[in-house]
Amino acid sequence: MAFKKRKKPSINFDTPQAMFRDIKNREVDGLLDHQSDMIDAYLKEMDNKKDIAFELPTGSGKTLVGLLIGEWRRRINNEKVVYLCPTKQLVNQVVEQSKQKYGIKTLAFTGSKRDYSPRDIAFYTRGEAVAVCTYNSLFNTNTFFEDPDLIIVDDAHSAENYIPSFYSLEIDREENSTIYHTLVELLKSVVPNHTYQRMKNEYIYPEDLEWVDKLPLFKLHELTDQLIPLLDEYTKDGDLRFSWSMLRDNMHACNVFISWKNILIRPLVPPTLTFAPFANAKQRIYMSATLGNTGDLERSLGIPNIQRLPIPDGWDKQGIGRRLFFFPEAMADKETVQEITIDMIKKVDRALILAPNDYSAQEIRENISSNTNYSIFSAQELEISKSGFTSTDNAVAILANRFDGIDLSDEDCRLLIVNGLPRATHIQEKFFMSRMAASLLFHDRIRTRLVQAIGRCTRGATDYSAVCILSQGIINQLIPSNKIKYFHPELQAEILFGHDESLHAEDKNDLLENLDIFLEHGDEWDEVDELILEQRNQCDKETDNASSKLQSAAVDEVQFVYALWKKDFDNCMVHIGDILTKMSGDETKGYRGFWYYMAGATAWLASKNGIDSYEKRVGENLRKASRCTNSVTWFNEFIPEDKESSMGEDPDLLVSQVEMLEFLFDRLGIASDNKFNRKIKEAQTFLSERNYNNFENGHEILGMLLGFKSSNTDQTGGPDPWWIVDNKVCLVFEDKFHVDPQKPLSVSEVKQAKGHKDWIRKNISDFRDDGKIITVFITNITNIDDSALPFTEDLYYWNVDDFLSWSYSAIEVIRKVRKRFNEPGDLIFRSEAIEILQGEGLDIMSVISKVKNYPLNKIKSE
Repeated sequence: MAFKKRKKPSINFDTPQAMFRDIKNREVDGLLDHQSDMIDAYLKEMDNKKDIAFELPTGSGKTLVGLLIGEWRRRINNEKVVYLCPTKQLVNQVVEQSKQKYGIKTLAFTGSKRDYSPRDIAFYTRGEAVAVCTYNSLFNTNTFFEDPDLIIVDDAHSAENYIPSFYSLEIDREENSTIYHTLVELLKSVVPNHTYQRMKNEYIYPEDLEWVDKLPLFKLHELTDQLIPLLDEYTKDGDLRFSWSMLRDNMHACNVFISWKNILIRPLVPPTLTFAPFANAKQRIYMSATLGNTGDLERSLGIPNIQRLPIPDGWDKQGIGRRLFFFPEAMADKETVQEITIDMIKKVDRALILAPNDYSAQEIRENISSNTNYSIFSAQELEISKSGFTSTDNAVAILANRFDGIDLSDEDCRLLIVNGLPRATHIQEKFFMSRMAASLLFHDRIRTRLVQAIGRCTRGATDYSAVCILSQGIINQLIPSNKIKYFHPELQAEILFGHDESLHAEDKNDLLENLDIFLEHGDEWDEVDELILEQRNQCDKETDNASSKLQSAAVDEVQFVYALWKKDFDNCMVHIGDILTKMSGDETKGYRGFWYYMAGATAWLASKNGIDSYEKRVGENLRKASRCTNSVTWFNEFIPEDKESSMGEDPDLLVSQVEMLEFLFDRLGIASDNKFNRKIKEAQTFLSERNYNNFENGHEILGMLLGFKSSNTDQTGGPDPWWIVDNKVCLVFEDKFHVDPQKPLSVSEVKQAKGHKDWIRKNISDFRDDGKIITVFITNITNIDDSALPFTEDLYYWNVDDFLSWSYSAIEVIRKVRKRFNEPGDLIFRSEAIEILQGEGLDIMSVISKVKNYPLNKIKSE
């Protein structure tokens, strides 16, 4: 007989818990108390909320909670349920767990839509199984999931890495070289020449890699008629056409961010509610180990109102698993740190290493290959299956620029090495953090990335792993007292305990012995664990003062984007007004400045669309934006009348110098003075030797320590170090020493220095055409040849002894400035740093004024 007998299920369950008790083919005995409590909290809100979020710590079983809710609604309502994961590896992991451990039928939908199984398609369409897929499978211009009833978003904290990409056109310098350079040429007419040169150049200073800016909306409007057909042509044959199709008719609602690495076009917030498959779902549930409380979830998802369920009792103090932190850089130099890292790896069967980028990952791979016989696994291999790694002894997995979805529990991995994490994942984020001095907007996001990273190998209540932190940037985010207090109390205790142990270790053997005790996890470790628990009980998790303001403003920020998308300018201005009202106080001043800019830009855009009454509000709001932040000085370009700046004739110079200091302080670290002091000692040692080459090296380092773009050249006839600020002011030096100080400077020596201006203009291509160049001799010479005097115009000298004395004082001022530094993009720090630099005469224009007191021809008279 060909017909198959079928029996239609007739059992309805009042709750997901009751349904789970009737599932017999499961490995899990039952729900834990906190899982059941979270489901109960959901049931109270499920009928009247479109968007619901809940938080459960890593390893506490949120996946089971989400699957049970989805399966229960599928059964009682015959709903089509889609469960979203960040990666394919996580999709496969969730499906495997749901079938083997929980007895819930789920179907994995990965890869191309045309490759989906016809039977799986039928089961999902009939509401007979939960579909599990990636974010990108739903947010797709040709998605299969056209009308889901319930959408469950797992690891919702990762949404910013995936969902906005659906509404983002990112043009990478390497991957999309032709488009990138074509756009750079198009931008040439609306950006300053030094910006054009900086983007065009193949060689740049390392610090220029951190540079990012935004194309003002006023300038974007000028280019739109050229930009749209250009991108229509250049994107039609590649993957970029999909994201471009979402943006091309809405360029008025987009921002353009520029950097040397890439160009990004995207709206401020992804307008996900314009995408029917997502918008029309009956309900959307967001799950995360860390939801945050600054509105970051709302901004990342494009949802103005998300109901957060309360965290179950007890989780405010207790954590999941145990981590022992190691900070080798607190007690050892770079070479010894590498030795410690290799020795740690050799003590475990498997280690996981997180790297910030592919370049770092390759360096790590080479180091491990040279010093061990361990097998090395990549992220791509783990994405297919973790079994190859977890079944191999003497193995290391190296993941570059990603770590979500890689969960290694128990004996799978006992050592996690964090070599670095990206602070900003795209240049919009970097723009707010650096240019707008609004880093507070991303405090939650950064903490979330850290918590997710260091939790990769502790996935259950009794799990444990060692965590070795090698990144100065991460140390800066974990250790300072004004950062650590915002983490969970148990994590605070683990970090502080590990840092104290590392700081007071006599040598690397102390650290390795501690690792042995931890890995053995016997009675000796139990005594240590008690110390961590005692410290935990003394810690409390604090809330950032600005959090409530940011959370409240997020509702209006998201609604503003939807209003702008529809060209509803009146509502745009209403929402901006509400945002600015909520953004009071100094801590939100930088971000408030951005919204004053948006008020001015939106008013201007409204006037261009026929609402003339808004025109008079453009200058008023841009003036307010300029007063809020000194980091984006192009605000002033679009104000009808000029206003005097409190920072002198050119505020760009001081802002640029302070940004360079931020880059330096962050790179050298603030948790410890060791690296900063070593750099100072290196500069002072070189300068004091008076050896020609060494002095130049010290001179170059000194410029860097003062916040200048400092460099040197080996070219014959070229200058000695030069210090540049904002690509428009340059101090170029000729370091000249005679064994006999009475031996006069010769004509040839003076003429050589005279040519340094031309050398700078010829060789530093992004230096502005109208830039100011001052040439200075640093010298012990006290005389000059009479025949050289006619060539000394616009040349200056600085006695080397006076210069050294000045350098010592200058460095002490920089020490003072560094003490005020917390993180890049701190507006309060920037204001204080500017005040100190000006007050002490260390801003570039004050240094030039000092130099100009000593024309070179004055040597003769002295």
